[in-house]
Amino acid sequence: MKLSIRPITIFDGPLYVQFMDSLNYSHHPGWQGCYCRYYHNDCNDSDWNRREALENKQEALDAIAGGLMHGYLAFDEDKPIGWLNAGHWENYPRLKSILSKWSNLDTALMMCFLIKEDYRHQGIAKALCDFAEDDIKLLGYKKIIVVPYKNVENVEDAYRGTVSVFEKRGYKTREETDGYAIMSKWI
Repeated sequence: MKLSIRPITIFDGPLYVQFMDSLNYSHHPGWQGCYCRYYHNDCNDSDWNRREALENKQEALDAIAGGLMHGYLAFDEDKPIGWLNAGHWENYPRLKSILSKWSNLDTALMMCFLIKEDYRHQGIAKALCDFAEDDIKLLGYKKIIVVPYKNVENVEDAYRGTVSVFEKRGYKTREETDGYAIMSKWI
């Protein structure tokens, strides 16, 4: 594998959609068609469940093209194999109320790690995290927040990362609530 990682650009919408459409969602069919938009809106869960995949897909394309959706793509050669959704914490309205007391203007959030199934357990999520932390710091952020679930039973449920992995990376738990931890690290 020849791994490379880079920030998503305003021109990467079609590549991003290609990656999302290539993932295997058999473990959680409800995630297919999310296009990583769940945390980027504040509709209630009933309204979210009524949304069509096409609406989420177009919203992702528009947000990427408009520079409003940020994150990092991992590649094997030129094939996209991983994604980390990361950006300013206020770009995730669904989480604003729980993150506001731990965040300010110089706080970024790393939210969702998605790795193609045949590339898992090869250090890609770690490489994405390393790259993102360095890039987020270069962008002027001073703190990163993560919100992993406290109890993860299978790899698919670790899409937010895990408490133990983030603790090893120097993140400190600030609060535990509703099955997840709010953790942060100054960078």
